[in-house]
Amino acid sequence: MAPHRRAYQWVYAYHFVKPASGQGHWLILPSVNVEWMGEALKNWVKEVDPDRKKLLVLLIDGAGWHKSKKLPVPENVLLYPLPSYTPELQPVESTWPLLREAVANRFFKTISSLKEKLIERCRYLFDNPDLVKGRTNWHWIAAVENLA
Repeated sequence: MAPHRRAYQWVYAYHFVKPASGQGHWLILPSVNVEWMGEALKNWVKEVDPDRKKLLVLLIDGAGWHKSKKLPVPENVLLYPLPSYTPELQPVESTWPLLREAVANRFFKTISSLKEKLIERCRYLFDNPDLVKGRTNWHWIAAVENLA
């Protein structure tokens, strides 16, 4: 057996989506933790409500970085926790295959080349919200949006 060493590098996608329209906000960040989630929230709010005049409701799962008391949540954001073990209730979960299909079964020599491909795909999905809407605009979400 030849000497070898495995090395891993990671990159993470964050996605905020408005299910009824498919409009989304994508970020590629170096980690998933409270600090980066705080940055992602700040970036998202700056993009979708720069004047902070709206109440933004964000469905979250039980990830530690989503519900930590140390998470800096902008004042106009309400984090709405979903019940445990219910990914089928989280619209953004159904968007990950749309992102993954651009990189699945491919080899990337560098983390930078992977990031470039992910960014390219995020831009494509941003420019084609109907693809995302088809995955996220479930009947019960449409009913709730019609009440607003």
